[in-house]
Amino acid sequence: MRVDDLFNINPELKYISGTGGGSRSIKYVDVVEIPEGSYWTKEGDFIITTGYFFKNNNSLFLDFISSLIEKRAGGLGIKLGKYINVITEEIIELSEKYNFPLINVPIYLSYREISKPILKFIANENDYITEQFKYSTVEMLYMSLISQADFQISRIMENARYLSINYDANRCLCIIRYNLKIDEKMFLNTFHKLKKQYASNNIICIHQPDLKKIICIFELDPLYLYPKKINTFFEEFYHLTCTAISENIPVYIGISECFKTLVQMNSAYRNADSALKIGCITRKQSHLFYYSDYIVDDLLYDNLEHDSLKLLYQNYVIKLIQYDKQKNTDFYHTLAVLDKYGFNMNKTAESLFIHRNTLYNRVDKIGEILQCDLKDPQTRFIISLSLKYGNLIEPSQ
Repeated sequence: MRVDDLFNINPELKYISGTGGGSRSIKYVDVVEIPEGSYWTKEGDFIITTGYFFKNNNSLFLDFISSLIEKRAGGLGIKLGKYINVITEEIIELSEKYNFPLINVPIYLSYREISKPILKFIANENDYITEQFKYSTVEMLYMSLISQADFQISRIMENARYLSINYDANRCLCIIRYNLKIDEKMFLNTFHKLKKQYASNNIICIHQPDLKKIICIFELDPLYLYPKKINTFFEEFYHLTCTAISENIPVYIGISECFKTLVQMNSAYRNADSALKIGCITRKQSHLFYYSDYIVDDLLYDNLEHDSLKLLYQNYVIKLIQYDKQKNTDFYHTLAVLDKYGFNMNKTAESLFIHRNTLYNRVDKIGEILQCDLKDPQTRFIISLSLKYGNLIEPSQ
């Protein structure tokens, strides 16, 4: 069915924006009330939400809709008046730009009253019942795996055999984001250079120009499965990519951990995307972001509104920052550097260009201000957590 068919099924539904997407296909209807829900969305899903999880976070709302657009969802039905009263201009513009339908669902309608007629309509369509997941190219199969359009292992293995792809292989996925526009000719030039350089690693590149993004999937030799080797590999890959695209176009790369089977590609994509997003927030001077460095940050990012984290941040980070402002000291920076070097006193003193005795005195004073023992491993872990949390909510700090 098409999005425009919704209004024949239920005339109480009204467009908010994205009317140009009326011909989008709807294959299923689902309810999403948690941020992670977009990860499970598949192509053609029509999503319904009250907007509870982004009621006070417009940035999260934007990310959610961007993810639905990326997954080629059919549209978003939102119950205005419950937790979201107004759709901002920024969101309207995004919806209109990509012809992504935003539809107002009356608050008094239950989820069942909306979903049941839609599913019944879909079930009567022959193409929904007889739909086959045969992919003519490796890129098509990989995109279906990334979006989880097809999650039946037996069918994935069948398509892999059809395309002569090894189902069990050592792979790594990275996402390249660039800030300026590159055309298809430039991308093909870049891809040919990468293909030539990494022919032994069987690289597939998928360009998404509207999102200013290139997804690369490698089949890696066992030689590259060690951290130092894979770091070297991606350092070289980064410099080659920059040269191939343009040295004037900033490039950032999020890198997943290695994975073994095709069915893990969706998780690898989400990991690379999280590393890229969080890395750009917390380390803007860097260009390569490995998910293995951001696992804790990723967990924190999904729980920014947790009261316990807010309290830790207040009791450790804010308290120290306020003390620095009042006394014109620099204890917060000292603590951040200590955490960076795993509380190694020698490396921290060298980085701060101070004598070790001076550092010991600062550590004692910080412990006194925060009323904690910085020698205690549990305290150090809590402080590290608080600092990471602070970097996510106040990245310029």
